[in-house]
Amino acid sequence: MHGISNKTDIANNIQNNPVLPPKILVTAPLPACSCAVAGQVIKELICPSCQNNKVVQFIAHVLKMLNREGLPFHRLFLHLHPLHHRTALKNCRSPDLYVTFSPGIRFLYIGLETMAVDRPEFSLPDEEWRRVSPGSDAGKITEEEDSMAHKKSRYSWLRLGVVIFSLIVCFSFACHGATTLTSFETANFSGSGICAVCHSSLRDSDGTDVSIDAQWRSTMMANAAKDPFWQAKISAEVALVPSMSPDGLDLPQVIQEKCSRCHMGMARYQALTDGTPTEGIYVLKAFGGFLDPNHLLHEAAMDGVSCTLCHQIQPGNLGTPDSYTGNYTIDTTTASPGRTLFGPFTNPLINPMQRNSGFRPTPHNPEKQLTDSALCGSCHTLFTPTLAADGTYIGEFPEQTTYLEWEYSQFDRTCQHCHVPQASSPVVISNRPRRLAERSPFGEHHYVGGNSFMVNLLMNNATELGVTADTKHLDATILRTLLQLHETRTAMIEAEAVLSAASGLLTVTVDVTNLAGHKFPSGLPSRRAWLHVKAVDGSRIIFESGAPLAGGSIAGNDADEDPRAYEPHYDTIKSADQVQIYEPVMLNDQGEVTYTLMRANEYAKDNRLLPANFDKNKAPDEIAVYGEARSDDDFIGGSDRVVYEVPEVFDFPPGSLTVTVELLFQTLSYPFVRDLEMTATPEVVDFMARYNKETNVPVVVDSTVIIF
Repeated sequence: MHGISNKTDIANNIQNNPVLPPKILVTAPLPACSCAVAGQVIKELICPSCQNNKVVQFIAHVLKMLNREGLPFHRLFLHLHPLHHRTALKNCRSPDLYVTFSPGIRFLYIGLETMAVDRPEFSLPDEEWRRVSPGSDAGKITEEEDSMAHKKSRYSWLRLGVVIFSLIVCFSFACHGATTLTSFETANFSGSGICAVCHSSLRDSDGTDVSIDAQWRSTMMANAAKDPFWQAKISAEVALVPSMSPDGLDLPQVIQEKCSRCHMGMARYQALTDGTPTEGIYVLKAFGGFLDPNHLLHEAAMDGVSCTLCHQIQPGNLGTPDSYTGNYTIDTTTASPGRTLFGPFTNPLINPMQRNSGFRPTPHNPEKQLTDSALCGSCHTLFTPTLAADGTYIGEFPEQTTYLEWEYSQFDRTCQHCHVPQASSPVVISNRPRRLAERSPFGEHHYVGGNSFMVNLLMNNATELGVTADTKHLDATILRTLLQLHETRTAMIEAEAVLSAASGLLTVTVDVTNLAGHKFPSGLPSRRAWLHVKAVDGSRIIFESGAPLAGGSIAGNDADEDPRAYEPHYDTIKSADQVQIYEPVMLNDQGEVTYTLMRANEYAKDNRLLPANFDKNKAPDEIAVYGEARSDDDFIGGSDRVVYEVPEVFDFPPGSLTVTVELLFQTLSYPFVRDLEMTATPEVVDFMARYNKETNVPVVVDSTVIIF
């Protein structure tokens, strides 16, 4: 028998499969505990065994399928999401959240309890509805169904009004006085609140809100200094090194100064300009650093990667090694109001900005560094000192090389293309003066990658952490992040399964394609992605590799069971305790696995998925492939192939064997967090208290199902 995970095969089998809705073509299975019948409520989308929320995953996969089929449902998810996803994203235990695809009214129907949202402008024409399930009767709408649809729609707008009123009331109480952006002023920088006065309440010509402050304030860029994980990691690194190196270096100070360059850039640069020597730059409160509320530059530090930092970076050394590790250049010699802010447009109106902010927009900038990946590369190429156990400096380690990975790949789009995407139509870039003309292209300040976990943690601790974004802003960033991961923008998988009747061997071939312009995952070595492959015969699991477990660990992963071990790269997987994990694993100078960045000397394993056109045989050492993946002929630029061989597959009735393949992603890996927990600094204790209240459930980047 032979199974292929394409839409036609699933559609042909879907009518006889009790797990999948008979009138919806879905490329991912719903949990076994779901009641999924088209036209009825899909309840209990929280699996009681694993507490894994399926709501967002289910909607995303339905919409992805519709997009692939050419059906216009992309904006529907965006439009309706704010009405329900706060519950879904927080893994609530309530079964009242439901999703159904109604054949009577032909639209995605999402609600809370009795609330329904009818969006007739997104309805499918009959001929397109039939395409959703080829060869079935799904497109035939009976008079009874049509009548029921009209009855539903009578109450929909009334219910919607009640929900919107409730949301407004909730937001007004939850956000009152909590989202004011800082308006500090120093000789070189100004707070984001000053910029927001003019660059908020912006809409493109299609009416979409593209306000810069609304999009930026809830990102990890805006909260770079408030990130409790970052604070905890700095404190742990400081605690784990000697206070003084054999050659007289103040190692805690060296660590803090290096970390301040990109996370607290305005405060650091201003401190240097004010006469503080590099050796006097500290971050942690215990050292009287920028995190101390009494520090004169505390407010500038906590504004993170803000407007007047990025827009003042000079083009001179960008894209060169001299700019890496946060060594961008700011002009500190020109006084306000003559200080220059760089932008992507020519001939800006100068006087209004000078009067209101003290900065002068450059009338002409041929370098256009704000739209160049090299600007991002100054912080997203980070080399950290490698220290021996006694604190001796023995070299540098490529801790983060996202820009170099992109540059070597010859990817045909810039960082900004994906992370500062262009608005769909022209924008008047300031709300004053009113006579301004529209500009295009306009970069929306989304700044999202794959870190939805930390944005959710910020949202759940917003008041204590001083986050200057309210729930709707944070929710919007979480949604953008999930869409960035889900909608075939990051990676995708294809799978083929063959069952040999003679041997009883089930062979599943999985092809993983990296769609990003850098390795996936990229950035800090705490991130990992892996394949979860499960074969189910009716209700019996006959094989499972890579099952996510409670607490964020992975079944069968050696590193999650023993911090001194790690899971190797695989070409072929033959047992359930083998897992294909795409990750970096660091070794210290003694050849031991380490999670301390200052002790990292080399990679034992780096099999993160390579971007397209990446030649692993010629790549320089700082972005090379390490471990078994280096000799794996199927691990190449842009993709990897893994073969699963499942023995002893017994006889089963047709349609009862289902093979599910998922590509999962996790921002904070289980061993990285548990290693951090062992160093009980105040910052680590604070972070772990917040972390332990969260559910570190991985994000499903892509998935597919094969039915025999």
